[in-house]
Amino acid sequence: MRRGARGLPLHSWPRPSSATRRVVARGLAGQSSWARPLMQRVVARGFAGHSKWANIRHKKGGADQARGDLFAKLAKQVEVSSRLANGDRAHSALASSIARAKDARMPKKTLEAAIARGDASTAGAGGDVSALTYEGTLPGGVGVIVETLTDNKNRTASEVRAAFKKYGGALGAQNSVSWGFSRLASISAGPAEGALDEAAHEALFEAALEAGADDVSD
Repeated sequence: MRRGARGLPLHSWPRPSSATRRVVARGLAGQSSWARPLMQRVVARGFAGHSKWANIRHKKGGADQARGDLFAKLAKQVEVSSRLANGDRAHSALASSIARAKDARMPKKTLEAAIARGDASTAGAGGDVSALTYEGTLPGGVGVIVETLTDNKNRTASEVRAAFKKYGGALGAQNSVSWGFSRLASISAGPAEGALDEAAHEALFEAALEAGADDVSD
């Protein structure tokens, strides 16, 4: 085992200070061939490890990128919903999109800008993001409906067709499989406190059936 000037194994030497490392680094060029490897090990030991701040920066950068991608996706959904609802925030589609954006803590300024872009009554509005629906089949006759938001219809159609082909399916014509699907929604209602009494439950049940509900459950 090689030992240093203090008689200690090299791996047990104390970590040199930054000033010592700078001095050693400047002196490497003038050392003899037998001393240079020893001093290089000292310098390497002094610079070993990772910066805590660099790790934090990389983690934070990744989290910020993921959050930015999520906000961009939600903003497109809000924009399309706003165009469908003509800016009416009471519309179910727009209200749902706004709720999802708020749950993700989207900044208010970004949310309002997305609503304005989709509102046809707003001056300068009318973004180029549109909602498209594709239908196709997968092996075994499984019907698939793909809903997309895009600013490039040709590119999206090509990518969807390639995805179907990759998994052994085929892109179909409009209404080729949609006849077997129904768009449904789930609505939850209840009192602010406590539970519904029997009379209120019966009234809610009758109102739901009159509105065309398929099922009502507790």
